[in-house]
Amino acid sequence: MDRIILYIVLLTNLLFVTLPAQNNEGSQFSIEWTKNFTSENEIKTEEGVFSKLINLVAGATEEKLIKPFNLISLGIDTYFILDQGRFTPILVSNDGFEIIQNEEYKTFPSLVGVCKFKEGSLLFTDSKLSKIFIYNFIEEDLKVFSTSQKLENTTGIFYDAINRLIYVTETANHRILVFNEDGEFQRSIGKRGHRDGEFNFPTFLTVDKKGTLFVVDGLNFRVQVFDKDGSFIKSFGEAGDASGYFNRPKGITVDSYGHLFIVDALFHTVQVFNSDGNFLYNFGGMGQLNSRFWMPIGITIDEDNNIFIADSYNSRIQIFRLIDDK
Repeated sequence: MDRIILYIVLLTNLLFVTLPAQNNEGSQFSIEWTKNFTSENEIKTEEGVFSKLINLVAGATEEKLIKPFNLISLGIDTYFILDQGRFTPILVSNDGFEIIQNEEYKTFPSLVGVCKFKEGSLLFTDSKLSKIFIYNFIEEDLKVFSTSQKLENTTGIFYDAINRLIYVTETANHRILVFNEDGEFQRSIGKRGHRDGEFNFPTFLTVDKKGTLFVVDGLNFRVQVFDKDGSFIKSFGEAGDASGYFNRPKGITVDSYGHLFIVDALFHTVQVFNSDGNFLYNFGGMGQLNSRFWMPIGITIDEDNNIFIADSYNSRIQIFRLIDDK
């Protein structure tokens, strides 16, 4: 019986740790699980085994993630994580966990979106505070990012470095606001509805290298696509329980090949589409084993196609690698 269970576990990991796939151009890809972490000791790679043992015996307090919601990778084993369970952003590195706060803002009730901004800084949102914050991780300076327009229920955020535009989702207002780098209002996109260019509780968003905007239109169960001027191009997706359909679409990002990676929290998977919205493959499934998820939310991909996913209810960050099999 134990041998049967072992075979099932091994088969499950084979199915979901390395997954072959093919895009429209015929290129072959694999998704390979790399590692995960939930505590600071799993990040402190420079700390020796003996030191870790001493800390364990001595009962030294170890910081842990509680409900990681979103994140950005800042380099090897360095991450900026929005932890809704701790009500603070955390800078995670070989030095451990550093809580990000200032005298005015010591807690954040509803952290949601985060993106890289100009060199050395990040932008992140809190939906209940209805604010955008800017954190300079070189100078260790946190402050409110001022905009020319009052914000409400800010969630998704993305900085388009090519066109120097900041996109911010106002979920309860069912629209996207666009600002320049100085926070000056440029335009808004959308209103509430079900037609092209209209939203029903939009959340996360991303922009590809061409300046194309992709918005997760949450309760319309689709992704809407706009050009850099905010004009509607197309949409894809609908509610359903099969591959290529959506249940609770959340985080969205783009890899170096232009593929869209979309997290679905209630499917406990990541679905991958090409830029035309055609379904390619998915990976994940509910569970606590490596490469399995429990209510995943945020996702980001770095320049080397390493994939970082906030596995929220498993209280961990999971890391995968996209491999071009050629």
